[in-house]
Amino acid sequence: MTFRNLTLKQIVAGLFIAALLGFMYINSRPIDEVRHNRVITNLSKLDELDSQLNEDVIKLRYGLLNNYDPLVATLEQIKRHKRDLEEGDYAIVNRGNPEIDQAIAAFSRALTEKEALVDQFKSHNSLLRNSQYYLPLSVENVIHSPLAPQSLRQSVESLLRDVLLLRARIVGKDDYEYIIQKLKPLMEERGKYPAPLRAALEKVIQNTQNIVVYRQEVDHLVLEITSAAT
Repeated sequence: MTFRNLTLKQIVAGLFIAALLGFMYINSRPIDEVRHNRVITNLSKLDELDSQLNEDVIKLRYGLLNNYDPLVATLEQIKRHKRDLEEGDYAIVNRGNPEIDQAIAAFSRALTEKEALVDQFKSHNSLLRNSQYYLPLSVENVIHSPLAPQSLRQSVESLLRDVLLLRARIVGKDDYEYIIQKLKPLMEERGKYPAPLRAALEKVIQNTQNIVVYRQEVDHLVLEITSAAT
């Protein structure tokens, strides 16, 4: 199994075992109880916080959290417990056991990779949220424009209904392709409308394209963050 196929939990579990065996091997004497308890606490909290981070990501994806503060706070706690394993009086690295040092290094790489994925998620999820919020407003602007023919009003209303349905169920590639196909006539005919109506229609098109693109990217990132591939 390669490093990239390991979950953060698996790495933490391996680190836990390596740490205990390493201390027993190096010292050949009873493990200092305070140090032992501190290591156990840090490793247990890392495991717990990794699960919490995954939960935060899922809640943010589905609108169950309003902002990213809990996610940021969870990441900071993970880093704090990681620092406690690496530095200070109770550190377990640089104590003569290369296996422990390698395990901590692997853990650091996994955490760095996961944090980079989380940063991408935050950026793309924010863009997705914005477009989901503004699409209904942009459709309303077209519908209420005195310049819009009835056929255009019906087209954008139908488009909005189909896009909103994407949020209510699990979708696949065909569903996104269907939305893209519905967009094509609007994109082809936008040039024939007066400038104010054309500008309003452009916002409908742009918001819809953003939803199609960023929802797929966000769902992929959620899977990467929470799955064994991270």
